[in-house]
Amino acid sequence: GFFHLGTTGIGYLDGQVEEPTSWAVLFDPDPNAVTYGRTTMLDDVRESFAAALVYLGYDINSTDEAQLNEAKDALIRAKAGLAGYDSDTYEDNVAAEENLMAHGWNGDFLIAQEENENIAYVVPEEGGVIWVDNICIPASATPEEKLAAEMFIDFLLRPDIGAMLSSYNYYASPNAAAEKLLDEEFLSDPTVYPPDEVLQKLQYIKPVGEAESIYQRLWDEVKSAQ
Repeated sequence: GFFHLGTTGIGYLDGQVEEPTSWAVLFDPDPNAVTYGRTTMLDDVRESFAAALVYLGYDINSTDEAQLNEAKDALIRAKAGLAGYDSDTYEDNVAAEENLMAHGWNGDFLIAQEENENIAYVVPEEGGVIWVDNICIPASATPEEKLAAEMFIDFLLRPDIGAMLSSYNYYASPNAAAEKLLDEEFLSDPTVYPPDEVLQKLQYIKPVGEAESIYQRLWDEVKSAQ
């Protein structure tokens, strides 16, 4: 079962930072920009490569080694303008105004708006990532484990629980019955439910088979680059 749907884009401090309409703000960093050295990217090989690949006009699930090397070079260029890589506290650092911009997940930035109302979120014009949180039962599960897991999945898929989860985490619900319990303001928020023109530019990260090792090797090169 899957219970959350979200996007990956850029959160920023509105009023201090001009809306980052292109991924170029990360991959062609301006040393004179206020965001230089006060920006983070996700510490996630596929998410960070996805941003670089979509910026370059490639499929985010590319297995073409030349394209992946081009993306690696873009990620290394981006490092000059980064404070670091962060998948855990990036939204808090923007809310505290320690950083001014971050690559991250839409729901995290919406939660952080409770701390700083100036936080805004955008999916750049080139597009980005759309994703779902899934729950699966491993084939090795015992009958007792399988029963408990099925009960938990059934619980999460209840309309009232689905609506509560979306209201708490600020992620869209793929559960149509749960959506009926959400208020109109939430359902009409384009950060939660992207409009069609944004959806058309979003891609799911998919398994890339043996190319996974290429991604990891190139990511290691990015992380170790000076």
